[in-house]
Amino acid sequence: MKLFLLYSKAYQQHDYIPTKEILAHIKIGKGEHLSEQYFRSKVIAKLRDQGVLIASSSLGEKKGYKLPTSEEDLYDFVNHINRMIVPMLSRLKKCREAIKEATQGNLDLLGGPEYETLREFLR
Repeated sequence: MKLFLLYSKAYQQHDYIPTKEILAHIKIGKGEHLSEQYFRSKVIAKLRDQGVLIASSSLGEKKGYKLPTSEEDLYDFVNHINRMIVPMLSRLKKCREAIKEATQGNLDLLGGPEYETLREFLR
């Protein structure tokens, strides 16, 4: 968070900060090496879960993270999520349908109460 704020405020930098650069700063500051996957799931995801708006993009020159400073940044984030989630949901739906068909409807992979949200997304 401090790095995002530093880039945004002190340097008037509004570009995306590549993940590798953020991880290098963490390693220098804390002496810890974090994998990209750990950083995404345990740092960025947790900040977002707490309501921190963090834009992300994986396209061209815009790879990385930043604090959103424009509507375009917010749509970059939505588009990034859309490119990941929609194909995954489509694959899950196909898998679910194939298993239901193969078991003559006797097995629904999303039948349990813990999958209620997923079932709603697939309607």
